[in-house]
Amino acid sequence: MVLSKVKGGRPKCFSSMNETQMTLTERNQKLYELRERLIKARQQVAWIEQEIWLTNERYKNQDLDLYKEMFCN
Repeated sequence: MVLSKVKGGRPKCFSSMNETQMTLTERNQKLYELRERLIKARQQVAWIEQEIWLTNERYKNQDLDLYKEMFCN
């Protein structure tokens, strides 16, 4: 382990093999941000599923003749 002094602060510890270490706080913050993104993505999926359902219901509730719709327009 190599100690590197930072001007105006505590010395930082760097592993000679891996300089991309993460603190517990950084890990928790990253997990929090990822969970927030996941919640938003799930909300978007739910909204899209609802729009698909509404579109299908709106179409089904119409009194249309499929033959006329496909061949007579």
